[in-house]
This record gives sequence, C-alpha cells and structure tokens, in this order.
Amino acid sequence: MPSHYIYGFLVVLVILYIGCTWNTRAYEDYLYGFWTAADDEFCDNSEIDHMMLFFGKSEGCFTKSRTGYLVIMPDMFNGAFTIEYKTGWSGMSVVDGSYTITAAATFEDEQLWPETITITIDILHGTMMIRGCNGDDDQVYAMLQKQHDITNVAINMNDAELVD
Repeated sequence: MPSHYIYGFLVVLVILYIGCTWNTRAYEDYLYGFWTAADDEFCDNSEIDHMMLFFGKSEGCFTKSRTGYLVIMPDMFNGAFTIEYKTGWSGMSVVDGSYTITAAATFEDEQLWPETITITIDILHGTMMIRGCNGDDDQVYAMLQKQHDITNVAINMNDAELVD
C-alpha cells in the first residue's frame, strides 16, 4: 500500500478528532455560567418561586470537576456543591445542540439531589435539564435557562485585573 494513502488516512483521523474535541470543548465552555429557572410551569410544579444556579469553570483533564452554587427561593436552599464527571460525547455535529453528562453531585451541607445526576444542555435553545439517573429515578430537579448577560459579567470579572 503506498504511503500517501496512509498519510491521507492519518490526516482524516486527525481532522475527525479535532472536530469532535472542539465540539466537546464548546459544550464544556457553555456549561460555565449563570442559569435560572426556565419556565413558570416547572416552578409551579416544584412549588418554588425561583431557582438560580452558577457553574464555575471545569478543572481536570479526563475527569472534570466543577463547583456550583444553587439558590432556590423562597428560603428553601442556598448552598455550594461540586460535580465530578467524564466529558460527554458531542460528535461532530451541533444539529440537535444537546450535550449530556452523568455526574456525581456532592453538596457541602444537605444533599439536595441524588448522588448521581444527568445534566443535559442544549446550546441551540440555551437550556439545561438536571435529572436523577439512579434506575427508576428520572425525576427532573431543574429546568434552567442560560443567562448570557450575567455570565458575561462573570467572565469579564475573571479576565479583569482587580486593582485596589
């Protein structure tokens, strides 16, 4: 077999790998930021007034870790948590716009959600759904909408050099 076929094959593999990992990085970057309860129906069904969630930047390479902060009003919950997960597979397409990870969630004080949750984000619609994934527990714990304006403020604060 001529060597130019092998080189061509390797180039195609590298392009596919770069395309797939670029999409995964885009979804991982999108997860960072400020999210709020998506619709009144979710809040009404959950008997809450509002839900806000902030996810920090990811740390780690193969196993990712993120800190988060969750507020459920009125006065139902206010606390920090950490999720640990392996990155999901986004493929080369953003046609459906969704990205799903299975994460271990650990709250600092009271364990509000199951220890294992599924987080699905949809870049095209700017939504996130958090649900249980322990066998028969597929209860929806959060339906959230990305708040780009507040997220952008957080990004700019992280990028700015704070001076006294």
